[in-house]
Amino acid sequence: ENGGVTEKILMPPSIFIKNVSYTYPKKKSPAIRGVTLKFSAGKVTALIGESGSGKSTLLKLLAGLNSPSDGEIFLNDLPTSKMQRESLISKIAYMPQAPHLFNTTLEQNFSMWNQLDITKLYELLTALNLSLDIKSTQKLSRGQLQRLGLIRAVLKDTPILILDEPTAGLDAESELRVLNLLKKFSLRKTIIIATHRQAVIEFADVVVEI
Repeated sequence: ENGGVTEKILMPPSIFIKNVSYTYPKKKSPAIRGVTLKFSAGKVTALIGESGSGKSTLLKLLAGLNSPSDGEIFLNDLPTSKMQRESLISKIAYMPQAPHLFNTTLEQNFSMWNQLDITKLYELLTALNLSLDIKSTQKLSRGQLQRLGLIRAVLKDTPILILDEPTAGLDAESELRVLNLLKKFSLRKTIIIATHRQAVIEFADVVVEI
């Protein structure tokens, strides 16, 4: 039983990826091979790299959705392979490139069935200039869906926030709103953002290339 170990991790943690490779099921060649990277505790890191360099694959590994085929990911000095999965997932909020819209009300989509702080939700919607009827099951545009995914991740309020291209396809004003929101909620969080957008790269404390 190693449940006790995980609670002693200083939060927000630094994240260290040591010699990590990952091959998707049924694929012959690895999507990433022998990657070693460090993400600083309590900082915003922009993860950059060519298309196909494995940014999204790496984020899924960091989010605990997949496990490395080789190598190890550490939160501070603790290997995540030794952590209980629930404990790991509870510390991480992850926003994929295409957030999933469940076939239910937008309110439930935002809460993911946890207790929802409506006041905070409306504050976030306003900050991102989103006017949505949260009691409805309306279809969302890609840009709206992206921002729904971001709000969902912020509402989870975890020490680690992992975002995959959160501003791709957004206009400059919407992108600025996203960055201002992240700035407001970045205190005591380790944030990793895969991006190719200049504004996001300039916003980050650290830039890491894969």
